[in-house]
Formats: sequence, C-alpha cells, structure tokens
Amino acid sequence: MINIKHCIAKCLGVGLLVSIPTLGITNDKNIAIYYANNPPVEMLSQFERVIVEADNIEADELTQIRKQGSNVFAYASIGEVSATRSWYGQVKKEWILGKNVAWDSDVMDLSNPEWQEFLISTVITPLWDRGYRGLFLDTLDSFKLFALTEEKQAIQTTALQNFLKRVKKQYPELKLIANRGFEIIPHIAKQLDAVAAESLYASWDNVHKKYTKTSPKNQKWLLQQLAAIKKNYGLDIIIIDYVPPKQRQYAHEISKKIQDQGFIPWVSTPELNYLGVSSITIKPNKVLALYDSKIEGHDKKKVMQKYFKDTQGKLELHDIQLGLPNAILAGQYTAVITSSKPTEKQSYYRDWLARQIQSGITVKMAKISS
Repeated sequence: MINIKHCIAKCLGVGLLVSIPTLGITNDKNIAIYYANNPPVEMLSQFERVIVEADNIEADELTQIRKQGSNVFAYASIGEVSATRSWYGQVKKEWILGKNVAWDSDVMDLSNPEWQEFLISTVITPLWDRGYRGLFLDTLDSFKLFALTEEKQAIQTTALQNFLKRVKKQYPELKLIANRGFEIIPHIAKQLDAVAAESLYASWDNVHKKYTKTSPKNQKWLLQQLAAIKKNYGLDIIIIDYVPPKQRQYAHEISKKIQDQGFIPWVSTPELNYLGVSSITIKPNKVLALYDSKIEGHDKKKVMQKYFKDTQGKLELHDIQLGLPNAILAGQYTAVITSSKPTEKQSYYRDWLARQIQSGITVKMAKISS
C-alpha cells in the first residue's frame, strides 16, 4: 500500500512545463486510441486517426477533436455484444450463437438478417449522424467459437463480407479498421483502410493481471501475418502494445521498434484510458487542479486566485464533487494539485491519488494564499 502522505511530500514541485507543439496532421501516419471519458481533446486533435469509445465522448468533444482534421473512429463490436450496452435489451435470443464466457458477452450470428439490420439502424447510423466518419471493428471472427465446421465458418465469413459491402455502399465515406481476424481479412480487405493487432512486443496477461513481453516465436508469427496483409492488400498496419504508464521511456522504445517494421504504433494500457505513446510526441503543458466546491464554493476564479497563484503552466480546474477522472493522467498533465489533504473518510480520494502517483505523475499539495 502506498503511503500517500509520503508520496505527496516527495512529489512537491512541478517540473518544467512544455507547450504542446503545433503539429497538425503530418505526412507520417499516426494514431491515438482513448476509451475513457473526459478525453484530452486538445492533444487528441493532433493525431491523424483517433479511436474512441463513443459512449464516453460528448458532442462538443468530438467536434473539437475533428476540428484540425483528425479522422475519429468509434469502437464497434460486430460479432459480440456486452450487457453493458444501452441497447442490449433489444437484442433477440435468435441472433445469438452462444456465450463468450471469458468476456461475459454474447457471440452474434452474423448471417442473421435481423442482426445486420439492427447493427446498421441502432449502432452504425447513429454514429454516422453524430459525426463519426470511421469505425474500429472488433470481434469480427468471434463466430469461430461456435461455427466449428468449415461450412459454418464460410457462411459467417460470407455474411460479414456482404454486410461490410452494404455498410460501405450506404456510407461510402466511412473508413473501417479491422481488429485482427487474419483469416477473414482476404474476404473483406477491399472494404478496409487498416488492420490493427495487439501485443507485438509488449502485452498484457489478463489472467494474472500483469504486463509481459511477447515471445520471439509469437513475434515472428504475428510479423508474418501482418507483413503479408500489408504486401497483398496495401493496408496500413496498426500495432497496439501495452506498457505500464510509469515506463514511458520503454514505451517509446517499443514504439520505435514498431515503426521500424513499417507499422503505426500505439503503446498504452489494456484499458486504453491513458494518453500513450505514438510515432509523434505531444508534451503536456497543463496542471490539473482539484478542488472541493462544498468547501471552496463554485467561483472558479476565486478558487484559482486563492490556491494556485504560484503554479507554472496552464491550469485546468476540476471539482471533485463531480467525481474523479477515471483516466490515467500521466501524459495528459505535468502534475496534479490537490487543494485539501484527503482525510481517512476519503479513502477513495487517497487511493485515486496513489494510483496516479504509481503511474508516474507528480502530485502536490496547494499552497494556500490569503
């Protein structure tokens, strides 16, 4: 257990704050993947492609990310459905092939016309209407858990192929990225702009809840698969690797190895709730200042003047009465300032600060000025 008082005392002082470079969209292809809410829109808008969880993005945030020309992709699970989706209650039993126990989700029958209609009317069209011009397609080959014969798999593959053709016909400008599904890529490559794969060099062991390095054997196999896709279909290859946030320098090394293979890197956490490492470097220039409106009131200007006069860099105030950010803040901010010392009754606050410190971000107590 981290001693939060010791950590806060040790982390006093904010390091040099560097402005975000005005990178715009460069000729080098790059990507960011961010699934948490309250996204760092100013920073994400610097990337060519951005993949988000649409349920966690507000309309104005999406607009801001797209403002500089970023193409924003919404996550879309095509072959599986989780009960956490707001529309899960509308899913009919006859659309389901079975249960994926490992992820507690339902595996869908891609050949069912009603499921295809539902995907377009309830998932894809609303995303298009909200302003998304790209989809990150996941669980494309989940049917293989239950379609065990070549004949049954062929039926599912053909159904997927026809479905994506239909989507592209209805929305010609919609760009599609497929997550893995190597065996079905030859059948759907014409509809895709890129293929993504996880864990080329650095992985996450979900069973033992730890970061791991991939074996040379697995690296060789995955590189062969991806090189063939790039050569045969000319698709961009995106690699998503996982490294602890505190090991950001190591994440840069992994990113460089991925780039050396001719692929587009994103090195982050398995929850993708962290502004990770890409082929471009965007340095944070903000300090996140936490305050309690129940104690300090709602006048943000007064709060700013009272607590944060001596702070370098651009301040962003956050009222803890609205909840604490669920993202890892390293990479987004140079530091976090808390205006009051967490009490024993605020264990959630202490634990949250401890997790942020563990990720490598500086946490300091505000100096109260009268």
